[in-house]
Amino acid sequence: MRTFVLIALFIPIGFACEAQDASQQIINDALHRLQDTGTLIYVVDKYGWYDDAKEVLLKGKLSGGDEETQQNKLVLTADDKKLLKKQFNNPSSGYWVNDLVTNSKSIRNDSLSRILFDKEKGWAFFHREFGKAYFQISDPIFIRNNSLAFVTLIQMQGNSAGYKLLYVYKKQGQTWKRFILVVLGAW
Repeated sequence: MRTFVLIALFIPIGFACEAQDASQQIINDALHRLQDTGTLIYVVDKYGWYDDAKEVLLKGKLSGGDEETQQNKLVLTADDKKLLKKQFNNPSSGYWVNDLVTNSKSIRNDSLSRILFDKEKGWAFFHREFGKAYFQISDPIFIRNNSLAFVTLIQMQGNSAGYKLLYVYKKQGQTWKRFILVVLGAW
């Protein structure tokens, strides 16, 4: 009985560590793919899934690629959609860790808003003191026994200059590979 209790305690911890490592791998790839030279600035506050990303996922048919991946397609099952809805209804909250990825710097959403909406500082100050752009990242959602993951990312370079992207990652061996990129919007 004691062995069973110990196994029951360690299995969820193992899954949590695996998910954390997977999240780190996925976020690192998504962010650095868009990073130019210099320090990567990201909003430390996690954000939820926007309606446009939810809509695309719940339609259940995704396709796309980028300069590094071929055009791929994915059809989501009813069970996949059920899992996604459950995640959408129970979003995680909190903050990303400092130094989320190499050569990065975090900023709180309230601090960023104070800078960008200040008529004297604004984007000119942000560009001078921080860099060319900032990023916001959702928590990855995993389905199909942790073999597929979805993450949204926003990259803003100015008041009306940026992208909202949906990435689909597929696990190949121990590595997560970008499988589909869907552009959700551009400003």
